[in-house]
Amino acid sequence: AVTGWRDLKALERPPLIEPPVLSLHASASVPLKPDKAIVTLGVVSRSDRSADDAMAGARDIATAILGGVRRFGVEPRDVQTSQLSLTDHERNRFPPGSARPETYREHVASNQVTIRMRVIDQLGPLLDAVVAAGANAIQGVAFGAGDPSAERDAARRAAFAE
Repeated sequence: AVTGWRDLKALERPPLIEPPVLSLHASASVPLKPDKAIVTLGVVSRSDRSADDAMAGARDIATAILGGVRRFGVEPRDVQTSQLSLTDHERNRFPPGSARPETYREHVASNQVTIRMRVIDQLGPLLDAVVAAGANAIQGVAFGAGDPSAERDAARRAAFAE
């Protein structure tokens, strides 16, 4: 039976001897031309009348944005709602001619979509069109390649060539 610290130390086994290991690290870079873009954008609509008004404003502009997107060959499967929210905030404002603020509720609706563009040479014109349609919240554009396997293989060959 183990009765103390010294007894535990006696039960420890010596570490196993590990076989020799050879580690090899190599790197190389090859240019990769993107052939797709992921655009995240949307609209924020505000109303001091009602939440319905804020949502209707966001919906109407989002509908216009999506109509503009389709003109650039973006297929419906490449458009997805990625965020939808409705919040309200208590605000103060000074009515004209008044020294006392009045309190009101501001309703804020946000509708965000993610668009996959498979023809990226149309990205600039598409962004211009969605802004003209009312998009006022562009979160970003990410570029990528559909199948980078050829470039990956070329990078491996280059990395081990030296």
